[in-house]
Amino acid sequence: MIRFLTGDQIDKQKWDALIQRSQFPTIFASYEFLSIASQKWGALVENDYEAGFPLPYHKKWGISYIYSPPFISRLGLFSIFPFDDSKIAVFIKHIPKQFKLVELILNPTNQIENAIYHTSYTLNLNQNYADIQKKYSENTKRNIKTALKFPLQVTHDIPLDSIIHLFQENRGKKIKNGIPDYHYHILNQLVNHADYEGKIEYYGVRDEDQTLLAGAVFLIDVDRIWFWFSGRNNQFSEKRAMFYLIDQFIQQHSSSKYLLDFNGSNNPDIARFYAGFGAQSYSCPFLVKKDLFTNFFIKWYKKWKK
Repeated sequence: MIRFLTGDQIDKQKWDALIQRSQFPTIFASYEFLSIASQKWGALVENDYEAGFPLPYHKKWGISYIYSPPFISRLGLFSIFPFDDSKIAVFIKHIPKQFKLVELILNPTNQIENAIYHTSYTLNLNQNYADIQKKYSENTKRNIKTALKFPLQVTHDIPLDSIIHLFQENRGKKIKNGIPDYHYHILNQLVNHADYEGKIEYYGVRDEDQTLLAGAVFLIDVDRIWFWFSGRNNQFSEKRAMFYLIDQFIQQHSSSKYLLDFNGSNNPDIARFYAGFGAQSYSCPFLVKKDLFTNFFIKWYKKWKK
């Protein structure tokens, strides 16, 4: 039996136990992370928490919709038993009809037909550093060699606000319409919660003048560490600080049990940067569903906004 439960109806302990026992255990689908990232969320739950499909939702222009909350990377079907594509299809059909639009990034164990796929990259850290470094691209090796010509230093004493500021003043300015302030507020709450649980590592790179050139927040998950949020100062791009930062992180975490997950990008330049460290690509489906009226309304609204 599959039923829809709102967040306040979900048994927190049973839900988190399901996520931890699933084929893709991740903090992103935990009860607390979902509750912080989305004011309202529910889930399709099978029997006594044998499987679950989290559904963060919101309402705008009178339309109830399901969405991927900011900084929550992988949702979809989680199950304590093996499943196939048909099982995912059944859960998707059980999404309540009240939700007229669905736009949700699923986890890589979910494969669905006619989906848009997002690409991510992972690097197996269960190797010694020398073996990992051998697989760096020539471009990556060259950029790290350039970085080593400068007196750069890694720091872990770096506030999240400084990394956010780096992002906003550089890459963030290239994003159409920018990122809403409340997204950064959610990031702060998520980071604070994960930091309290001992699951956050901060990395920053400063030069001889103590100028912050690059910064990143890494999130420690069950079997992987996420390159979760980062920023760099484009005014000092010649110092290749982000190449240096990632290389230092890899050195310090080599021969560990984790995968380094770069958290994906369909931007070819960013993807090339990730792949340059020897990372391998994998795909996550992006589930999109909308009824005819909602599709028409969205197209009309976008045209009207122009």
